[in-house]
Amino acid sequence: MRMMGLVGGFGLGFLAATALGRAASRGYDMDLRPGEPLPLERIAALARAYRPGRLLEVELEHEDGREVYEVELIDAEGVEWELTFDAYTGELLIEARGD
Repeated sequence: MRMMGLVGGFGLGFLAATALGRAASRGYDMDLRPGEPLPLERIAALARAYRPGRLLEVELEHEDGREVYEVELIDAEGVEWELTFDAYTGELLIEARGD
């Protein structure tokens, strides 16, 4: 009976490894994260909390193995800012003055 459990466990592990291998060979990102990216409204609120101003553009991008939101906004003084947030946690990754 114990031998059957070991064999069954091995079989499940083998199937999982095979599926992951196929996904990787087809170009799927293997650094998958559970859940969905934060909603656009949440990212917009976070961006305005860091840099109050008018949103110009928000894009969901894939950079360096992670999903990020890139936000462009203009502040009250007319300065453009580019903010990059982790799409799942909302963590501010980059804050830079625009060109």
